[in-house]
Amino acid sequence: MGRKRYSSQERAALLEQFANRQQSISRFAKAHGVSVATLYHWQQQMADDGPGAGFVEIQRGVVQGAASVLTLHVGAIALRFEALPDAGYLAALVQKLGR
Repeated sequence: MGRKRYSSQERAALLEQFANRQQSISRFAKAHGVSVATLYHWQQQMADDGPGAGFVEIQRGVVQGAASVLTLHVGAIALRFEALPDAGYLAALVQKLGR
């Protein structure tokens, strides 16, 4: 039986609980099926990504006469869209690139 793989959302939720824990680190880790080293590793990864890393919900306003251009940077890759893509397509693309 293999180890459970956690999504970035699951990691973020666990790290938030970890930061607000009322118990020892080892008890928290055991209760959630994660090693203490893994928790600290995830914390370091989030710190390396910088403050505010991750996704934030935004509302897009429409500006008359403005061009709709989207540039998506993923690591060393830059994807430029001359027209705004379908939200479902974009979400699937970001999810695939995040793997």
